[in-house]
Amino acid sequence: MTRAANDGITDYAQCQIGNPRPADLACDEAWTNGILNATHNQYAEDEVVPQRLLLDFGSAGTHTVTLSYMARKDTGSIVHAYDYLATWNYTYTNADRCQTPTATPCLPGPATTFPIPSDTTVVPPGGPQPTSAHELPQAARQFVMYGGAITGTSAITHDVAPAATGSDFASITVTFDAARSDGQVQLLFGGHLAAGFGPRGWGANLGAGSINGGPYHIRVTAVDGASIGNRDNQIMSNAITPLPGLALTKTTSTPVITAGDTASYTINLANDGEGDATGVVITDSLPAGVTWTDNSASCTVTSSTLSCGPMTIAAHTTFSVTVTGVTDAGDCPSLSNTASYTSTNGGSGSTASNPTVITVNCPVLAITKTPDNASVDAGDSIGFTIEVTNNGPGTAKNVTLNDPLPTTTGVGWSISPAYAGPGTCSVVSNLLSCSFGDMAASASASVVSDTSNQTCATLNNDASASADNAATVHATASIVVSCHPDVSVEKSTTTPVVSAGDQVSYDITVTAGGSGDSTNVTLTDTLPANVAWDAPSGADAGDCAVASAVLTCHFGTMHPGDEKHVTLTGTTSADTCPGIENTASVSADADSNANNNSSGPVSITVNCPDLKATKTADNATVSAGEQIGFTISVMNDGEGDAHDVALSDPLPAGSHLDWSIASQPNGDPCSISGDPGAQTLHCDFGALASGTGVSVHIVSGTSAEDCATFPNVATVTASNNATLQPQASVTVECPGLNIAKIAAEPAIHGGDQASFTIVVWNIGPGSALNATLDDPLPAGESGSLSWSIDPAYSGPGTCQITGAAGAQTLSCSFGDLAAGTTKDEPSASITVVATTSPADNCATLDNTATVVADNNPSREASASIEVVCPALVIEKAASVDEVHFVFNANGSLKSVTPANAQVTWTLTYTLTDGPVTNAVISDPLPDFLTFVSASNGGTYDSATRTITWHFDLLSSSGTVSFVTTVDQDAPETGPIVNVASIISDQTPKDTGQDQVRITSEQVQAATPTPKPSVPNTAVVPGQNGQPIQIPIEFLVIFFLGSLGALTLANVKAVRRRR
Repeated sequence: MTRAANDGITDYAQCQIGNPRPADLACDEAWTNGILNATHNQYAEDEVVPQRLLLDFGSAGTHTVTLSYMARKDTGSIVHAYDYLATWNYTYTNADRCQTPTATPCLPGPATTFPIPSDTTVVPPGGPQPTSAHELPQAARQFVMYGGAITGTSAITHDVAPAATGSDFASITVTFDAARSDGQVQLLFGGHLAAGFGPRGWGANLGAGSINGGPYHIRVTAVDGASIGNRDNQIMSNAITPLPGLALTKTTSTPVITAGDTASYTINLANDGEGDATGVVITDSLPAGVTWTDNSASCTVTSSTLSCGPMTIAAHTTFSVTVTGVTDAGDCPSLSNTASYTSTNGGSGSTASNPTVITVNCPVLAITKTPDNASVDAGDSIGFTIEVTNNGPGTAKNVTLNDPLPTTTGVGWSISPAYAGPGTCSVVSNLLSCSFGDMAASASASVVSDTSNQTCATLNNDASASADNAATVHATASIVVSCHPDVSVEKSTTTPVVSAGDQVSYDITVTAGGSGDSTNVTLTDTLPANVAWDAPSGADAGDCAVASAVLTCHFGTMHPGDEKHVTLTGTTSADTCPGIENTASVSADADSNANNNSSGPVSITVNCPDLKATKTADNATVSAGEQIGFTISVMNDGEGDAHDVALSDPLPAGSHLDWSIASQPNGDPCSISGDPGAQTLHCDFGALASGTGVSVHIVSGTSAEDCATFPNVATVTASNNATLQPQASVTVECPGLNIAKIAAEPAIHGGDQASFTIVVWNIGPGSALNATLDDPLPAGESGSLSWSIDPAYSGPGTCQITGAAGAQTLSCSFGDLAAGTTKDEPSASITVVATTSPADNCATLDNTATVVADNNPSREASASIEVVCPALVIEKAASVDEVHFVFNANGSLKSVTPANAQVTWTLTYTLTDGPVTNAVISDPLPDFLTFVSASNGGTYDSATRTITWHFDLLSSSGTVSFVTTVDQDAPETGPIVNVASIISDQTPKDTGQDQVRITSEQVQAATPTPKPSVPNTAVVPGQNGQPIQIPIEFLVIFFLGSLGALTLANVKAVRRRR
């Protein structure tokens, strides 16, 4: 691609839009590197002419380009041309930068932008003023580049001083980086065609379309700082349509009018510019309330809105339209209006900042009517003066007066004095009519009439004045014509004092008196509240009715001496107390004496009962088994009688509650219905006079199953007293009876004292009623224990032991035992004692006591005392088994073993579960034994040959002993058996025994042959096992006959030991 003149510029062209101006806002006749003329273009002032510039530097790099554009052209007078640069497609938004025919390649995007700086130079003409005051916003002033990026611009400079003559070029240098490797960039911008009018206008004939002669330019003057001559795009002034210069004014030819006059507005839209204004629309929202018309074929008025156009207003011409409308009083005090316009090429505007005001003056009619005298007697003349005045700034048009004069018997009206103007007045059929015409000031007329004795009334009169342009006004006046009739009312009662619920009665008498008929006689009586009033009665009740608690009777005309009678009756209630009072009033058209037009207040005292009801429990708290009861009392503390007094009381239900009436008033007005558990007390007391009362007492028994709190609410009603609900409650408390039995000693010996203590206590909360104790006392093993109370019982109640020894019972009657006692601090304590005997040994004294109360189930307590069983046994042991005697041949005793033939007998006694008392050991010595001594205090009775030991108290086991000698002549036929016994108060006799054998030998002289000693007797067991001695001869015979055994001497006896 060859650069033109090696200046780097490949293409520099501008957009041909075509003529007429295209609707698609595109370059309809392509781009051209030449002059834009009127044949192919119809630009308008304030538009932007698109420019495109293609540069080729062969390679990427940083470059500059300088643009110059003719800002002002001097053709004898200076006119603004391209006043600044702007975004290339600001106006022709559909312009195509790549459009052919051209040799320019279309560089691909994206595009970069850079702001075109503002030109603050102050220049004429049309000021002088800065160019920046006419610039588009910055967003519409942008350089656009493809293939590179703009990095900066220079400030805008001018080559002609602002005050100098000559055509002025403004210049700007753009610095950019060519980014493509081939160094091509496309720079897009536009020249803004200076406007004469509009928001950016410089003034009339100062826009680009007003230039005379040929063209003005946008040039490329340098690339990379080097001048390249002029690469020039031009435009002819005839290719530019000047803008119109529209100015809107609104005036009135009727600045001040009177309501009813015609109001007029004239709207002028002048085009002072060089171009025709197209698509012009004028709009004016006209003041409401006026019917407006216009005088232009280009305009219409619809719903009070004037619309003109769309239309074209040629340069240097004015469009004018006038609207008119007739006003009325509703338009006062003024009409204010503004107009506005829009156009396709001349902008828009309005007169809102300077509204056009028409002052509408309204008349202000006023009327007064004054009676000659406000009050006259019948037969006197009466008269009214009526004056109509206009107090407003506007003229009242076609003012008239209309006055229907009062008509009644004896009245006939005329104008006096005769009316002298303005306008005319006349009275026809008692109607005063005046036509005053237009009124700027005021007018008045007077009318008069005579009255007769029958003219007894208040004559009310209402006059009205009106005008075509003013609201109607009224004036009222009255004249009272008195005939001196006198109507009066009297109210009385035949029931001055009643009780609530009774009937009350008022009698009302209306009397006509005075000198004339009483007309339109009306009786009124606001009836007292809280009374159920019956319909009126009496001779004249048919003229009466009650509405909203007001009695109204219309008696019409009453002649002097006439009377009307009405009676009112009603039923009172508790709400009527303490009384009512009532006043009746009467009225008539005329009444010469108002002092007797009311009667009252007439008072009736309504005494209300004041029932007081109480319910009182006989006892707030009782113990189970006791009676409960309530007393319900009704007392009338009020001044009035209580009517239809009744009592209803659903009675408390319990397991064993069964209610009955203990007392009630005479006549038995009360009864209880229903089965136990669903019982209700009903009483019909009827009337209860002031200061009197009644009461009823109800009772019921209780049981341990009824322990609870029983609330009770009764309801007392009367037909003339508020319902009362007295209430009370009673609590039935169960006792908590307990018993304990304690043995003083759990184990004793026969002969000791047995002791039981029984304690009874009540933990409550109720008292134990009629508490008793039953205790069958043990008889003991002996069957004869005798019990007693020790210490003596001191209460509560009594305790005693009955029955013979061995069949005794402890019985106590404690009475009522209060709650709150404990085992440690019991309600009652009883100790019973009995002395045992050895016969009671080896047995247990079991004892159970039972306590019971009327309202407490039985409780038992048991204890036992063991009477231990002592055992006392004895054993006996000899110190040797045998005693051996040796005799000399001559029969004398040679020796004995043991020495002295002494034997020590040891008695061992064993005591189990002791002690015992009065223990005695006895040992009667058998024959051939001689007492020597005894240990441990044993004594020997030689008479009975018995050794005895006495122990008052024996607590443990032990031994005693004694010494005997064996006689040498004791037989050797059997052992000597010694038996001892022991006995005590607590134990039976027990025995123990032991024995010794007796042997002997005799020494022979010289060496004698030993000769055995043959006993002459033998010991054998008897029938009961006891030992007996028999002659040896019998034993031998027995032996031979039965082959029994023979006990010989020298056979050791077997001793028995325990």
